[in-house]
Parts: sequence; structure tokens; C-alpha cells
Amino acid sequence: MLWLLIIVLALLTLGLLLHRGEPRGSKPFLESITSVSSSTPTIEIDIDHSQELCPEPDPLKAAHWLVLDTEGVHSIDCSTDEGISPPIALSWQLLSEGGDCILERSFVLDQSGLSPDDLATQIHGITTEQMSRGVQPELVYEALKKDLSQARRLVAHNLRYHLSSIVEDLQRKDLPWNWLYAIEPLCTMELGKQMKFKVGYLGTPLYPELSELYGYLRYGRLGIGVRFKSKTIRDVRLLSGCIRLLIGSCYMPRKAEDSVEQSK
Repeated sequence: MLWLLIIVLALLTLGLLLHRGEPRGSKPFLESITSVSSSTPTIEIDIDHSQELCPEPDPLKAAHWLVLDTEGVHSIDCSTDEGISPPIALSWQLLSEGGDCILERSFVLDQSGLSPDDLATQIHGITTEQMSRGVQPELVYEALKKDLSQARRLVAHNLRYHLSSIVEDLQRKDLPWNWLYAIEPLCTMELGKQMKFKVGYLGTPLYPELSELYGYLRYGRLGIGVRFKSKTIRDVRLLSGCIRLLIGSCYMPRKAEDSVEQSK
């Protein structure tokens, strides 16, 4: 028993020393990732020139998946339920049941009276000037509604956040929003957590970032670099890549409610 007590004390002392050595604002020692290497990326992909991630669309195929991404006016940690940011960019792809790209659309929205904060602009690169040259949101939502009517499953990374962002904007504009819930949903962020490839020190599953999910599915590692011009196009293409890798795998749920709780 004495040797067991010595080992426990040694581990507690090591944890305390490491915790004290962390800079302010860093993640607690017990929350550090230990499952898959997330060190400096040695794999880098170019989202705008990758034949794998931006294949030639085939408009003749039947739609099955609609893959969606939004970018907001505020910088918000969308891995939590705290705060919703009005969308100022919206991108989506229609995919066949096998994951082939049918079409891709991407819009910057002209949200009158809104301006992105500095941190949000650093993340997605969209400025107030670009917004002023954007498309009227009503026209974008009508195009999304039309494409969504062709699909059978709606996919996003943190689906609840993206849907809530769009729904609140539609409600502000006194427009119908129930059509967003007309088809079966799938959240890849929830699915990634269930896959348990990103865990804390005590084995607690963590939500993966979209690039981490793609990196794990494609290369077996979290740390990949991604070059891109448009953040929202980057995300929708990475997400489509994840769907193609997930199709036919044991990770893909048969029913969407297995991976996300739908909230109306």
C-alpha cells in the first residue's frame, strides 16, 4: 500500500507543477488532448485547388445531402450554446447519396445596419464594405429553401448553432422558418464527439473542430493545415469531404437523432 500511496502523490505533484507552469488563459492540464497527435501540422491541403475537396459538380445526379455553413457578424464560440450571431455569409453544397457534388453556392449577405466585429473579420475575412456589396438575405434564403427541398438530409458542423442563427434572422425579417426542419438533420460535431478520437486527460470525449474531424478521417491525425481564400467555402468543402469519408462507415448513424437533438 505504501508504494501505491507514493505513486499517487507523485502524480498529483507532477500535475500541480505542470498546471503552475501554464500561461494564463491556457486550458487546464486535465483537459489537454491525449488521444491523437495535434502537434504542428505536417500535412497541408489547399481547399481551393484540391481535386478531392472541390470536384467538378455533376448537376444530373439526384440530391441526398445538403451540407451547410454560416459565418456570423460576431465572434462566438459556437461549440457552446452561449449566444447566436446573425449570419453574414452562407454556403452550401448539394451532394448525391454517394457524396458526389451536384452544386455549390456561396453568398455574402447584405445585412443592413450590422457590422462584423474585428475578431470576426479576422476569422472569416468579411468586412462591412464586402457586406454592403452582398446579396439580399431574402434571396439567399429562397435559394436555400429551393435546394433544401431536393435533399433528404441536412448536415452542418454544430448544426444547432447554424440553424439557430438562420432561424433568428428569418424571425427578425418576419419570414417563415419551419422549412429548415423539413428533412432529417445530422450534426458532425456531435458525431465526432461520439467517435471519441479527441478526448481529455481523463478520457472525456471532446468536440472536434471541423478540420480535426477531416484530419482524423482522412489522415488519422488532428493536426492538419488548411489553406483557403473563403472561410465559409473552406468549411463547407471540408464538411463534404467528411461526409464522403463517413458514407458506408460504421460511424454514420442510420437515424439523425442518434447524433443530434433537434430543437425547434
